[in-house]
Amino acid sequence: MDLKDRIISSYIAQRETQIPVNRYVHQLRCMAIDVFEKRGFPMPNDEEWKYTHLMPLLKRDYTIFAPQKTSVERKDIQPYLLDDLDSFRLVFVDGVYSSWLSETTHQDKDICVLSHALSLKKYGSVIENYYSKLIPNQEGLSALNTAFSQDGAYIYIPEGTLVEKPVQILYLSTGRGADHTLLHPRNLMILGKGAHLQIIERHHALGNHSPLSNSVTEIYANAYSHLEYFKIQNDIPQASLIDHTFVSQDHGSQCSIGTFSFGGELVRNNLHVYQRDQEVHSHLNGLSILQGESLVDHHTLMEHAHPNGQSHEIYKGIFDDKSIGVFNGKITVRKQAQKTNAFQQSNNVLLSHEATINTKPQLEIFADDVRCSHGCTVGQLNQQALFYLRSRGIPEKQARAQLLFAFSREVLEHIPIPQLKNHIHELIGKKLNVHFEFAL
Repeated sequence: MDLKDRIISSYIAQRETQIPVNRYVHQLRCMAIDVFEKRGFPMPNDEEWKYTHLMPLLKRDYTIFAPQKTSVERKDIQPYLLDDLDSFRLVFVDGVYSSWLSETTHQDKDICVLSHALSLKKYGSVIENYYSKLIPNQEGLSALNTAFSQDGAYIYIPEGTLVEKPVQILYLSTGRGADHTLLHPRNLMILGKGAHLQIIERHHALGNHSPLSNSVTEIYANAYSHLEYFKIQNDIPQASLIDHTFVSQDHGSQCSIGTFSFGGELVRNNLHVYQRDQEVHSHLNGLSILQGESLVDHHTLMEHAHPNGQSHEIYKGIFDDKSIGVFNGKITVRKQAQKTNAFQQSNNVLLSHEATINTKPQLEIFADDVRCSHGCTVGQLNQQALFYLRSRGIPEKQARAQLLFAFSREVLEHIPIPQLKNHIHELIGKKLNVHFEFAL
């Protein structure tokens, strides 16, 4: 029996023991498993998955339902949190919320777990209005998440509320009792009119096993709200992540999403942003630094559907050894989206002859009064710049790292949280095997 068949059989066998949900969510799950049964996993002949093949992962014997009782100590999560940052904290272990590792004290905000929101009556109207509304109807992996997701972050920020400190979301996989675990984290975030929120999200495996996380996040940024969302992807070499993030922006809202991909066997980021009204600003930034045989695939869709929208998208990649990078960025400007200003750029550096980058920036423009540009570059380190630094007495290793850090700086400038920026600097230094104190 292949993985798809085992998943469907497990769903049928276990659905009676799943966490209770309201009728609307139950119907969604039933429809979702039907979609997954029809669509299955994406195959190599799917144009959107041309360079990212899942077949090696799908041959593994995954545990469909992760162990429900696993103990993780506070010391185990310290390396994956910014301890010097005063923040709310949501921690999930093997797909289950850990209350004693989390910190969600609040007064006028709903920062809690999705399982509560899906089952408690007081959240019913919000769930029916927002949950699973942004996901494409016939997308197999997103449907699989809808059918199996049990827990994740539920964040509802009321109108005019400024959340005074960031929210850190940490998903941990222990692998206890299973070498290969299939997980389905799910987040729902709603920002009321004029609300402001900062999110830092991380997925990480503890121990020596091979989890596959199929994550879905839905974000609704209502009028004049402001969201800053940062994803740190620096997992162990045998862990894989497929991340789907859907963002709906209303009038005058601002969203900035930064994705930092430094490790993992396979990482696929599907980021879709829909500008639903006028005067919307969207910033998508990504930095990938890969070694070994890691693969990171960034697929972005920016849809301008109303006038006077702005989007700025820049992704940079540094690839060494046999690593593989993919960037497929698409900007769509609808006929009514006049005065749109959209920018997209993909810049990449290959440090070895065996590293690979496949990049495909795209524009679809149906309006006639717009400013849109896109492009990509692929190259190696500037040898003249390297010679200049070495002639000033800087060792070759430090000189190469300094050039690569300078190459990354344009993405790092969009991090407004000092503790997070310092942490990303440290991760870059570790990836490049240098101490970067001089570069800060």
